[in-house]
Amino acid sequence: MNRYYIKHAHSWEKDKSNIAHFFHEYLFRALEAYLIDNTTIFVLDTKLSEWELQFSLLISKHLDIKVEYSDTLTYTPFGDTVNIKLEESQYFNQIVVIIKDIIHTEYPMEEHNTYKVLYFRNECIRRRMVDYNNQLNGMFDKVITDMSILSFEEQVKLFMSCSHLVTIDGAHLTNILFMNENAKIYNIIPDKITRCWTLEFGLYNCIKSGNFTTYIISDSDFNDNVVYNTDIENNLKDFLIDASRMKLTEYLIKFGVDINPSAIEGYTQQVPDQVDDLRSILQSINTPTIKAMEIGFNAGHSAEIFLENSNVTLTSFDNMYWYYTPIAKNYIDITYPDRHVMVCGDSTVTVPEYSKMYDLKFDIIFIDGNHNYEYAYNDLKNCKNLAHKDTIVILDDTMYEEKWKDTWTDGPTRSWVEHVKNNEIIELNKKDYLHGRGMSWGRYNI
Repeated sequence: MNRYYIKHAHSWEKDKSNIAHFFHEYLFRALEAYLIDNTTIFVLDTKLSEWELQFSLLISKHLDIKVEYSDTLTYTPFGDTVNIKLEESQYFNQIVVIIKDIIHTEYPMEEHNTYKVLYFRNECIRRRMVDYNNQLNGMFDKVITDMSILSFEEQVKLFMSCSHLVTIDGAHLTNILFMNENAKIYNIIPDKITRCWTLEFGLYNCIKSGNFTTYIISDSDFNDNVVYNTDIENNLKDFLIDASRMKLTEYLIKFGVDINPSAIEGYTQQVPDQVDDLRSILQSINTPTIKAMEIGFNAGHSAEIFLENSNVTLTSFDNMYWYYTPIAKNYIDITYPDRHVMVCGDSTVTVPEYSKMYDLKFDIIFIDGNHNYEYAYNDLKNCKNLAHKDTIVILDDTMYEEKWKDTWTDGPTRSWVEHVKNNEIIELNKKDYLHGRGMSWGRYNI
């Protein structure tokens, strides 16, 4: 009968354990011993931390391994096996499967599609983030300031539910064992680090290939703190945006934009029937690639409708007046890279200038800019120079139902009616959706 001694692995910092060294040098090796000889007894150090003890007992319980205790064990830091990756063990995959099965049996949880966690090692004296003032907290579902105060069960459940983890390299990444294989990790490491935990121990294999991203801090040592900067911030934003899971409105909310009607200009996605009509119009355009143009980007909702069609490229004209417009533009660029161009300024100036500079004709033109009559009229007039004979031109916020008219519908409606009356536009259709919300579309008479 074999006894395997499972010792406490202390941290460099007082009163803390190092769960990476504990798992690598003791618990994993104990499981190896058990798989070689299933009569192996686990002898547990009475000085084990809560995380160490609970993990050991959980495995012992589910594998029916006999447990003894000893208060005479002496810890020798960084034993002979420290430079051997766990993945090189012939039992690595088997042990990972055993642990995952035990964890899911003990802590059955529903899988989250998105649960984003931030941990910058705030409580540590080294390799922690400095000069971070909660700039991105709104993008996370959970911000951890002190991982060490979480119990074993709390850490397990946190990592089980986590879809995206942003962190600085450290022993806490041993918890990758408990993560779903589809989870994604963004790990910040110094360039002179000699021992990246997940790579050293091979635990990065617990998630799918390509889901582990490293951001390397140049000219930094193992013990150096990380100084937060705009490059880190922009990279984290890119990492956190998942187009298949996050829509524009969710992104705006994450960045603190109030999307209540009283706080933001109206947008197309507030009217489902209008969205359906825009999609149908796009589908009716019979070209391999669709060149779209809009006046009035605002919060990007009409741009999202156009660009969700993979055949579309879009040029937007906007005065960039609202604080949330750059936020929406950032989302569009990340989600639909190289498919959107923004032209900034007064559309009555920029559109004529653009038509003189570029020999370009658009397949669809959507006008939702300034609703003043003169602006709406001139936008319709100026866009003709950017249209071909089959271009569909759409003017937003027209209204013909008397009871649904409002101050902002007068200018667009008058402009459209006059262009149709003067035979400048051949009207294809017009719709009133609800109070103050309508749309007219047609083709220029070219």
